[in-house]
Parts: sequence; C-alpha cells; structure tokens
Amino acid sequence: MLQVMDSQLYLTVLLLAVLNLVIFLVLVYFVFSFRKLNRLLVMQSRLLSEMETSIKGLSGSSIKEESRSRSTLKENEELLFKQKVCPHCGMELPLGDVHAICPFCGRRI
Repeated sequence: MLQVMDSQLYLTVLLLAVLNLVIFLVLVYFVFSFRKLNRLLVMQSRLLSEMETSIKGLSGSSIKEESRSRSTLKENEELLFKQKVCPHCGMELPLGDVHAICPFCGRRI
C-alpha cells in the first residue's frame, strides 16, 4: 500500500511540475507577443504621425504655390521652344531670337 501511495505522490508531483512548466511557457509567450505587438503599435503610430505631417505640409498654400511654379515653368518652356516670328512678314525665323533683320523680308525686327 505504501508503494502505491509513493507512486501516486510521485506522479502527482511530476504532473504539477509539468503543469507549472506549461503555465510558465504560456506566460513567456504572452509577454513576448505583447512586446512585439507593442513595438508594432509604436511603429504604426510613428508612421501615422509622419504621414499626417507630410499631408499637412502639402495642404493649402503649398499646393497652390507648387501649381503656380509648375504653370510658370510651362510658360517658360513655351517661350524657350516657341519659334520667333517676324512681325512684318509672319515667317518663322530659322534660328529663333538671334536675328536683328528678317532673312525673308529684310526688315529690322
């Protein structure tokens, strides 16, 4: 009878040790997963704040200024690539703005 009690007590202690080990491992898993989730949350909040600041930087006047600068850039490109025309005969001057006299009609530009 004493041997049966000893074996039952041994099995009970062994079962409790295994149960404690499992509980410890589960707690460790939750702690590490909580830390990982916390890091992800911090990274996402930083990303959101950076996105908000970049959106605020593009709002309102800066968008208007950017569109104005683009329109002036387009106007400057048009002036650069636009062929110069003689005001008297209407012919396009072959080398653009370098002429002082129209090669077609001979008048001063």
